[in-house]
Amino acid sequence: MFPLVELHINYKYFIHTHSHIALLGWVYLGLTALVTRKIKLAPKGEKSLGSLYWFTQFTLIGMLFSFPFQGYALFSIIFSTLFLFASYRFAYLVFRYASPNIKQRPMYWWVRLGLLCLIISSLGPWSLGYLMKTFGPTSVWYRHAIYFYLHFLYNGFFIATLFGLWFKSDASQNFKHKLSFWLFALGTMLSTLLSFVWDSGNLLLVLPGLLGVILLMISLFFMVKTTKTTRKPKPIVAILLGLYVCKLIFQFVGGLPLHDLQLNRSLIIAYLHFVFLGPISLTLIHLVYREFNKRIPSFFLWFYALGFLGSEFLLAYKGVLAFFQGPSLVQFDFVLLSFSTIIVLGIISLLYDNKVNK
Repeated sequence: MFPLVELHINYKYFIHTHSHIALLGWVYLGLTALVTRKIKLAPKGEKSLGSLYWFTQFTLIGMLFSFPFQGYALFSIIFSTLFLFASYRFAYLVFRYASPNIKQRPMYWWVRLGLLCLIISSLGPWSLGYLMKTFGPTSVWYRHAIYFYLHFLYNGFFIATLFGLWFKSDASQNFKHKLSFWLFALGTMLSTLLSFVWDSGNLLLVLPGLLGVILLMISLFFMVKTTKTTRKPKPIVAILLGLYVCKLIFQFVGGLPLHDLQLNRSLIIAYLHFVFLGPISLTLIHLVYREFNKRIPSFFLWFYALGFLGSEFLLAYKGVLAFFQGPSLVQFDFVLLSFSTIIVLGIISLLYDNKVNK
């Protein structure tokens, strides 16, 4: 919208708002809500969840109304810091008060791993103050900290927790599930190195990083093999698995030592939007509907698919132009806004359907 209409507001500040509220206000809250439904806590821990929920909402509302007006400054940093403490508290409640029986289940292994990745990811934001003061906000170290945070947030916390909530493992497949789990954990750690190769292409980082992505692919294979079902997967499940495979392929290609590829801002944005709008958001929606034994309305899927695929094509096309000097798309910004609006319409239709068909 900003390239189409002259708005006297800071575009960069709104990008900060968008990223924080989308990742934390949508995905984090959705995941933690599902976790607390699946992992019953002892009464003392359960009692703390209500106040923690409202405190978390307070921090998110604070970010929503501080980032657009000041970007990273006093109040937005205060609310972001309070959110980190809230996430630590949530992890503690799950670790401390989950029942011993629950802790023996594969689902809990994945949720625990996800929460550990969430805690590790917070090292990125904690380091930003020092890095900005020492090296400046345009330094490679500042970007390394941001990529480190994002990697452990979405490749670690989001996906590990989604896997734990999604796949129902057969007890007879315990060995394969443990193998899948440890391959995922190792792959996530190794693939972190790909967050640091964009400015150097150092093979000592690239090779183990690419190995990490391969381990993630093998982990997904074993995860699917352990799922207890004798029927063909439902179309939505097959689509989600396909999106995860595409995500891993893009992650592998993005880790190759191709300097122009790794610095291509449009392709980076296309990849991040693909991951968050594709496998992560759609899986989260699928799990919410499965939790309540409901089917996702087909009209939402058509709206969402059209907007998602159209916007992804445009973002990727803009990135490819940098390599092949192809013709720019007429009215690119307007068409991108149109596809984004279709996604919003799909979400509104989903909310309306939930209100009507409670």
